[in-house]
Amino acid sequence: MFFTPYTTERQKTTVVVPQGELLRYTSAPEPITKQPRKLEYGPYEGIAAFTHIPLHVHFENNRPFLTVKKMTRLIEISHWGNIAVEDSLEIQNTGARLKGPFSRLDFDMGVGQRVAISSFKTALPAAARDIYYRDDIGNISTSAVAETLDALEVRLSPRFPLLGGWKTEYILGYNVPAHQFLYRTGSKFSLRMRLVDHIYDDQVVDDLTLKIVLPEMVSDIEFLPPFPVTEQPREVLKTYLDTVGRTVLVFTAKNLVTEHILDFTLNYRFNMLLMLREPLMLITAFCVIFACVLIYVRLDFSIFRDEKAELRMRAQAIVDEAQEFYKRRTSVYQSYEDAINRYKASKDATQFATDRRKLDAEHKELNQSLARVQTKLSELCVESSERLKEVMAMDIAYRDLLHESAQQAERVLTGKITKQQYQTADSDTSVKKADLIGRMDAAMDNL
Repeated sequence: MFFTPYTTERQKTTVVVPQGELLRYTSAPEPITKQPRKLEYGPYEGIAAFTHIPLHVHFENNRPFLTVKKMTRLIEISHWGNIAVEDSLEIQNTGARLKGPFSRLDFDMGVGQRVAISSFKTALPAAARDIYYRDDIGNISTSAVAETLDALEVRLSPRFPLLGGWKTEYILGYNVPAHQFLYRTGSKFSLRMRLVDHIYDDQVVDDLTLKIVLPEMVSDIEFLPPFPVTEQPREVLKTYLDTVGRTVLVFTAKNLVTEHILDFTLNYRFNMLLMLREPLMLITAFCVIFACVLIYVRLDFSIFRDEKAELRMRAQAIVDEAQEFYKRRTSVYQSYEDAINRYKASKDATQFATDRRKLDAEHKELNQSLARVQTKLSELCVESSERLKEVMAMDIAYRDLLHESAQQAERVLTGKITKQQYQTADSDTSVKKADLIGRMDAAMDNL
């Protein structure tokens, strides 16, 4: 029972089993002492070298044994300040298998609860945030998070109790700040995180797959595991705004236990100027879209010509031209008023005569331009042409009022009328001019 290359003078073997019935055991050689939870073989004396006897002990154990059959750990690094971690697990109660049917009523009354797994605790990094717990159906709400001194303790409850032989799958994900795990020296980066994290106390992981998604355009990749792992062919992941895709490192390991909760180190190089690439791509894309929209709205892709639309466009262009001439003529009106006011202040008749000739010439030129526009507009829109004709007729009346204002100013300066008479006459003239301006503006707005 004790294999050794030396002679053993005295040997005693003690086997302690968990709580439960001791069913069968090796009954030789004597002496053997049996107790409820203990077997003692020996003492034996004078055992020759290389002597061995098989030992078999069969006992009852109804405790649940939680085992992680498969686990995929995905770590995604972002240089924008975040590291995303997602663990996809398939867990199974590998304890004594359930025989016969399952009754929820009996289970809720306490039958079989001792051998089932209803919940377990997982420890996450203290800085973990945005924690989610879900499966293929959706979010699993039976979870609770509690803060401890150095970690976040998450109590996970599967959708159903795990009896012997039963299994389930779930996904547990969270984000952590990059500055707590990612270190930078110039263009060299170093990531230090756990290769496998705490899942439950005394955990057993049969098959682990670790995937690390690196930023795009990294180089000089070096992975330093805390224990031997198997490197698989690298993968490429393309997400938003990626061009060549992100490098995905894949590693596998088997038969991991609590003692394998250790940190790995991943070194690589990355030029920080490449951080500007994606924002510039967005800016360029939006500029291209806006340019295409501008070009599209200005091009005519219709097969047949829309003559009515063309006539409306031509008429609108002529109306815009008429309104521009009208605005310039209105400014001439104001200049005429300013010249009269200067004349009343300076009493310089020579300068006033010069200003009048200049303004009359400009006014005549603008009226001729409006007449040409009115002729072109009459060929496209008779109604608008008639309104413009009315404006030109009102302009004659307004010009007469301007001349009348100038004559009144000359008469008051030469003493032919009193100031009181001038103020009364000028007030009447101003009212008439304001009325004409209002009517002309309304007509031009409705062309």
